[in-house]
Amino acid sequence: MEQMELLSESESMSVDLQICSGSESLKSWSPDESGSESLPASDMPDIDVDQANATPVANFGSGMAGVGCAEQAVERVHKAFQELLLCKFTTRAVAKRSTLQFVSACDVSRACQNLLMGRSEHVFGDIRDAFPTLEMLGPDRPVAERWALAKRAAANVPRICRCHVACRPPPVTVDISGSPCQPWSRAGQKRRWTDGRSDLLLLWAALMLKQEPPVILHENVSGFPTSVLEDLMQEKYVIHHLRVEPHHVGFTCVNRPRVYSVLVHRSRASVADIPTVYHFVTSFFNSVGGGLSIRDCYIGSVEETLEEENFCRRAKGLDMVQTPSRSWECLLTEQQQKYLAKYRETWQQCRSDKEQEPVFDLSQNPARFLKMTTKDGRLPTFRTNTKIWVDGLSRWLLPVEMAAAMAMNYGVLGQPNRQQVGNGMHVANCGVMLAVALACTR
Repeated sequence: MEQMELLSESESMSVDLQICSGSESLKSWSPDESGSESLPASDMPDIDVDQANATPVANFGSGMAGVGCAEQAVERVHKAFQELLLCKFTTRAVAKRSTLQFVSACDVSRACQNLLMGRSEHVFGDIRDAFPTLEMLGPDRPVAERWALAKRAAANVPRICRCHVACRPPPVTVDISGSPCQPWSRAGQKRRWTDGRSDLLLLWAALMLKQEPPVILHENVSGFPTSVLEDLMQEKYVIHHLRVEPHHVGFTCVNRPRVYSVLVHRSRASVADIPTVYHFVTSFFNSVGGGLSIRDCYIGSVEETLEEENFCRRAKGLDMVQTPSRSWECLLTEQQQKYLAKYRETWQQCRSDKEQEPVFDLSQNPARFLKMTTKDGRLPTFRTNTKIWVDGLSRWLLPVEMAAAMAMNYGVLGQPNRQQVGNGMHVANCGVMLAVALACTR
């Protein structure tokens, strides 16, 4: 893999920010627009680049793709690198030689596979298909035994592909995967290795050791024990762990703390320290200031609002409306209405800052998980089927508005997957982490 530049001159910084913008509705910043100057050149990581080695060609894949956030991140990084090369060398021929493409995705969900069909050359189903001789591991066995079985059974065999019937997964330069978070999260009761879904982490890790991609990005909740990857993969990979949040890259509207692990194969060379470069990038975003607020996410049109309301009305067997109603409280379930009343009561008792927007997650019982506007004015962390109620709008956030907070291109999700926005990586975080990993690795 050729070395790729992320940071060099202040003029390239505004190009890098394209990684984060998911639509024209989202904000984009540059030093010229904000009036802020870039950090002193002496503070920049020392990453050398010349025209000969600045034309990256890389294939990407995902062993656990979900709704395709990694694919969107790759597309934006590709576009940003091409623009960066144009700024650097002022020749379109050089930029065109830069090819970053997503060639392989895997997810057990049929709905996710349908989403990935138009975005990846190969789309595979259950990761267990790569272990044809392995029976279910199950959480009852000791972890060491399960891991030994997974490593022994991992095979590079033809698998069912939604695009080509059956084929072998192509080799990739970078694998970007988010393993199931439930075993390590509060919502999943932190059952850890006693949660059967932890098998998927072991299978994915065994497959990575079999395929040995040069670079791996792994994402999970902030409570994920990073020592797990050290124990499983440090024999072949040097591993860097970073705590990552959307506000690090300008998305101050939403709370979504995650831990990213960057695994670099020991046969590869690092040309810069990954944590140092990441912190430099985030310091640039902080120096620019601004950011995407909760109110900036209210981008739903009248047509989209009406479509969402009538979608809910059809599900409830209610009459359709021609214009959006002033309040959607009557469309909430009885349980959601009780949650809303409890949230409002709690808000009045514990929040003295009346200027903050009251926002509540009606998919969570406030008696168990109090999920509302954070102290720093951010949306609570999204989950699958999350319903975020905005008191100021008397309705819940539209899927397109939740997608904006997650830097997603909502157009690729489609109606059947409208509630899957919370089941994915934050695209801006993923894109920046990917760009940093590529910039620091040869």
